Amino acid sequence: MKYDDGLHMYYINAEVNDGSSIAKLMQYFKTAEADDLSQGKLSKHVNYLKATKEGKAAMCEFTEKIYSEGKAEGEAIANYAAAKRMLLKGNNSLQDIAEFTNLPMSKILELQAELNNA
Repeated sequence: MKYDDGLHMYYINAEVNDGSSIAKLMQYFKTAEADDLSQGKLSKHVNYLKATKEGKAAMCEFTEKIYSEGKAEGEAIANYAAAKRMLLKGNNSLQDIAEFTNLPMSKILELQAELNNA
């Protein structure tokens, strides 16, 4: 089904198994077993990542990177929300808010300006 939103996206029903190459690829995506070499280079790379010591190490490193970045982003969002609540309450100095939230003073001032203009 076409849907024109200016982007090039394809929606594929992975439940349909009509024997086509796309259906076979969708079935592969469901399992991506290391010993299933039915999809050429993709399968070889999946096998490398899942079945070799080097591949597993690369996946662990990548997973740790994603986790660290996500954790840092989550902490930044939480600190920003805390700073906003503290500014709205009005009981703390800007310096205290910056110290408590680990946000730079420039971000505290920016948030304060946003709240004042809201």
